[in-house]
Amino acid sequence: LNGKMDLSQAEAVSDLIRARSDRGIELAQRQLHGAVGRKMSQLTDRLLAVMAHVEAYIDFPEEDLPSEDQQGPAADLRRVINEVGDLIDTQHYSALLHEGIKTLIIGEPNVGKSSLINTLTGSDRSIVSDIPGTTRDYISAFVMLGPWRIEILDTAGLHEAGDAIEQIGINHTIEQAETADFFLLVLDAGAPSPALPDALLQRMRPANTIVIENKVDLPHARAHDGFMTAFKHARISLQDQLGIAEFRQSWAETIESNLSQPSSTDGVVVNARHASALGEARNALELAAQKMREQDLSELIAADLRDAVESIGKVVGKVDNERMLDSLFKQFCI
Repeated sequence: LNGKMDLSQAEAVSDLIRARSDRGIELAQRQLHGAVGRKMSQLTDRLLAVMAHVEAYIDFPEEDLPSEDQQGPAADLRRVINEVGDLIDTQHYSALLHEGIKTLIIGEPNVGKSSLINTLTGSDRSIVSDIPGTTRDYISAFVMLGPWRIEILDTAGLHEAGDAIEQIGINHTIEQAETADFFLLVLDAGAPSPALPDALLQRMRPANTIVIENKVDLPHARAHDGFMTAFKHARISLQDQLGIAEFRQSWAETIESNLSQPSSTDGVVVNARHASALGEARNALELAAQKMREQDLSELIAADLRDAVESIGKVVGKVDNERMLDSLFKQFCI
């Protein structure tokens, strides 16, 4: 109310209080120091320049202005649209920091999935048993991996289900994979490589998956070098606690290199509210760009541009008409 911070900075105070990871704190601090506000101001100034160009021919038709050429504004407008789109895409990164990187532990029964989540959390979070199908639904827990907050889900083993209840658990695993950010595929080093459902394989990539070969302490253990060769492999023994530190380091490095902060937006990351407002702005800008291509009336183009500026203004505060007029008079000798 006193003009000491914009709306995005006020939100950052809450984000800073609720931050659960080092990366979340860093993001909230940047926002608190005005990173989002400065980016919105830059976008607004560039849009106001386009509006000034368009509105000059509406408001001052009697002046001796150059011939109206929409090619220049159209190129500037397309660059703004692309930048707004890049900003909207950063919402996913914001969700990762605030909610945690959703990680699925998947694999066949009795490969050590429940033992892995217990080792990572340092507690008996999941029941460990030699009986196949012990885990019939997913079990979640939160852990810290360096500066990252991780939500781990221990899921039902992937195999031919013995009963309807067990099949429901397997179906839940596949459903959870649709929204997972990372996968830890656990194998039995002494057993053949598993066959995975297509629904899982479509979501798994070298950037978001580590293959964990467990039970390397067994006499008949072998390396699964020919299985998913493009993916990182970690050979461990949960029974003897071998290779755990190396696996955690490899996991952290994979996250850091593939889920790091977007660099194309000057370090600015938006939350869901910001993304919604920017989505409205992008829709309005696309309409304006379409009308420019079709050489529609300048009044209609200007109306869409005003809608876009108003939507961007929702992120940090309202933009008044004086800023557009200032930009207009700077560009034209009127």
